[in-house]
Amino acid sequence: MKYTNSYNISAEVKPFTDSGFIFTKLFLYEELGGEVAYGKCDLLLTSSNSDGEESIRLFDETTTGVINLEDGNPGGLIRTIPIFIYKKERNNNDAKIEFYCIGDKDFFITKRNEIRNIVLDKEGYEKEVGGWPITKESIESLYKGKSDIRVNSNILQDVKYDQTYETDYDACKKLCLGYKKNTVFCFGWEGLMLKDIIGDYNSFGKHEDKSITAYDDGILKDMTIYEGSDFCNTTPYNDIFDKRLLNNSANNSWEESEYNVDYSISKDFVVISNYDFSMIVDKDQAEFVSNMLENKKYSESNMFMRMEITYTNKAPLYKIGDVVRYRANNRKTKFPFSLCLVQSNELLMISEGDGVADGDKNGFPYSWKVILLGLVKDGEILKDTVN
Repeated sequence: MKYTNSYNISAEVKPFTDSGFIFTKLFLYEELGGEVAYGKCDLLLTSSNSDGEESIRLFDETTTGVINLEDGNPGGLIRTIPIFIYKKERNNNDAKIEFYCIGDKDFFITKRNEIRNIVLDKEGYEKEVGGWPITKESIESLYKGKSDIRVNSNILQDVKYDQTYETDYDACKKLCLGYKKNTVFCFGWEGLMLKDIIGDYNSFGKHEDKSITAYDDGILKDMTIYEGSDFCNTTPYNDIFDKRLLNNSANNSWEESEYNVDYSISKDFVVISNYDFSMIVDKDQAEFVSNMLENKKYSESNMFMRMEITYTNKAPLYKIGDVVRYRANNRKTKFPFSLCLVQSNELLMISEGDGVADGDKNGFPYSWKVILLGLVKDGEILKDTVN
C-alpha cells in the first residue's frame, strides 16, 4: 500500500508494500561521483495468519525491488528507483532492509576480464585485441540499468580501457571519469547520469545556460530556488575552500591544480604532472588519464564552496546534476554564487502518527536535504567549469 504524507508526497517499496507490509521509515541518498546511491527502510507486517506467512516468505526470499517516489503537488516529479537488497533483518512483525539503488548485484560483485577477440593484423598474423572504447555504448554495456548520458566523449575510438579482473562497477567508474574533461556523473537513484557541468540540457531537456538572466526571465526560471521561501533552513556555506575562488585578480582559480601533459619524454610515453604530482602513462592513454584526474576534483576536493538546504514540507523540482539559480533575499548574503550544481540528495521520510517514529534530528517526519556547489563568481562562470 502506498503511503502519502501530509505534504502529498508518497512512497511505496515494492513488492513489500503490496504484500502485507507498510513502511515506517525510508532513507535514500545519492551524490555526484562514483558512489552507488543507497538507502534503508523499516517495514511493519500488518498481515496475519496465512497471509502473514506468505508475506514473511516473500520478505525472506526477495532480493530486488522498486521504490516509487511521487510528489503529488502541481509540477511534482515521479522517481522510479530500482533496488538490490544486500541486508535484511526481521524481528516478529518488524523488518528492516538495506539496499543499493541498482537492480543488478553483479555490477559491483562479479569480477571479470573484458572479452577479447583474435584478429589478423596487416601482415596476416593473429593478434589479441580487446578493451572498452571510451564511448557511451561501452558505459551502457557495463551499466545494466537506466542511463542518461548527455555528452559525447572527446577520446578517440581506437583508445581502449582494459578491464582486468575488475567489477563492471570499477571499470564503469573509470570510463565515466575519463570520458570527457569538465564533466560530472553519478550512479543515482534513477540510474547513471553523465553530463557537462553546464550541459546542453538538464534533466528535463532544457538547455542549461551560464547566464543568470536565463534563469530569471527565460525558459529556466522554474529552476530557481528562493532563500527563505522554498526551504526550511540554510546551513552556513562550507568555508573550507581555496581562497583563490574569491580573488578577483586571479585569471584561473585552480591554475596550480591543472595537469600538464609532457609529450617530449618519449615517443611511447608521456608525463602528466602538476605542482605536487606526476605520473608516466602510455601516450595513447594520456588524454583519458588526464580527464580522470581533472574530473576527480569535482567529487574529491574542497575547492568548491558548498551550501546545504533542507526542505521539510515539499520536494525539490530539480534533480541531481542540474544547474539551478540560487536567489538570496539579502543581497549581503555571504554565499557569493548565483548558479549552483546539485551535488547530492538525502531523503528521510517517516510514517506520521501512531508514535511509529520520532522524526529526524530536528523532529521533522519528512526532510529532503540538498547540497549545492557554487559555480558562478561575480556573474561569471569559473574557468574550470566550462569547455
